[in-house]
Amino acid sequence: MRAKNTSGDDDSAAGGSEKPPQSPGCRGNTHGMLFTQDEGVQYKLVPPEGGWGWMVVLGTFIIVTLLPSLGPSFGVLFSEYLLGSGSSSTNTAWIFNLQCFLWFISGILTRPLTQELGWRPVGLIGSVMASVGIMLSAVTPNPNFLFFSFSVLTGIGGGLVTCQCFTILPHYFQRLRGLTNAIMMSGICLGQFLAPPVSRFLQDNFGFRGATLILGAIMLNATVGASLFQPFERHQKMVIVEEPEEYVPAIPVKAKATDSPHLGLGVVHSASKSSFASSTVSHSVEAECDITHETRQRLLGRLEGWKMSDPSSRRSSKVQLNPQPLLH
Repeated sequence: MRAKNTSGDDDSAAGGSEKPPQSPGCRGNTHGMLFTQDEGVQYKLVPPEGGWGWMVVLGTFIIVTLLPSLGPSFGVLFSEYLLGSGSSSTNTAWIFNLQCFLWFISGILTRPLTQELGWRPVGLIGSVMASVGIMLSAVTPNPNFLFFSFSVLTGIGGGLVTCQCFTILPHYFQRLRGLTNAIMMSGICLGQFLAPPVSRFLQDNFGFRGATLILGAIMLNATVGASLFQPFERHQKMVIVEEPEEYVPAIPVKAKATDSPHLGLGVVHSASKSSFASSTVSHSVEAECDITHETRQRLLGRLEGWKMSDPSSRRSSKVQLNPQPLLH
């Protein structure tokens, strides 16, 4: 089989196989490629629209339910500890804001890392980093240690795997992309809704260290969702590329009208015979344009007389320009 990239890049696949070339992770993106067999029939790769894609949706739902809930839980988890340690409000704000900054800026690294390592390894690494960051925060010796454990580890790790959730779904769904994105986004809302009361419950029953360790163990379940990320090349479908239909314009555009248009009854007509295909249509349009020309001249005459009239009489009189209906 011979592969042709529609984007202009020169790629080739091994001959004799009906399946698209497989590659680990995200390397060798086969979207937008045409595959031609010996019979001359061309195929293209499309998202599977289901199948293993629903398992990927489940994985993204698990991840976004757990990891983004760290932000709303920050105040519940660390407020008592930070106040008891004498941390300033500025220092406390910097811990949380640095985590948010690294969470979003780490999305820049998601694509190159996924291309080199694959979807599943990057997802697993990010999930483990976020979970370990929360567990280390349970044994923090001072508030400044939270800059490393909470801000850096959970910010970079959670940002990597969460960004993957937004980018992997379009590879599995095209027609149902809106539905799958809605399912994933509902997981974000569910996690941020449940995380604060759960954190408060853990704090009341197990204290600061116990609640933080348990929450870190709960975050470790994001690795289950990341393990469902398979290379989408394994699940793509090959469909026959149909020949595009030739576009035939309703009216020939080779000859354009060059005469000035005539205005009548709010419709612009062209008096050029070369704008129409048949002589029958040309004669009917020509007759209509003659009537339109007479109507236009009559309207212009009334308008000229109205302009030459006295201004005082112009205020008192109302000129009614009602052209007679055209008779065909």
